Amino acid sequence: YQKSIWLNEDIDAGMFLNTGIHLNTETRVNNDADHILSEKIYKDIAAKMPFIICGPRHGLKHLQSQGYQTFNELWCEDYDNIYDPLERVNAVVELVDNLSTLTETEFKDLLLQTQPIVELNYQKFVSRSPLPYLKQLMHTTV
Repeated sequence: YQKSIWLNEDIDAGMFLNTGIHLNTETRVNNDADHILSEKIYKDIAAKMPFIICGPRHGLKHLQSQGYQTFNELWCEDYDNIYDPLERVNAVVELVDNLSTLTETEFKDLLLQTQPIVELNYQKFVSRSPLPYLKQLMHTTV
């Protein structure tokens, strides 16, 4: 089977790519201005995954400043503005909990609504990425 080099070796790429919404957990959630986001979020974008970021304050604003779209039309992204890291993490947990109460039909409908955003983000990512690096990032055969 195919594995992507940016996935942990123990994780089947198909399992990751069949996930509905990826909860991107950044290493740091503090408000360090020097550390906005890691490469993890760009892996979600390259995989055309809708995402929620559990990370530093204004991580979503940082992405938006780069021209990427987030999902504020589909779910509440107010957590991005919360200063206190613990309160921000709790707000993300509450969001995930709320999304988990959707019926299967509602969740599938929500995922369909994310598609224009993930496609736009992917196209922006591809236009900014050197093609050989993008190919290497996306797939290698194991």
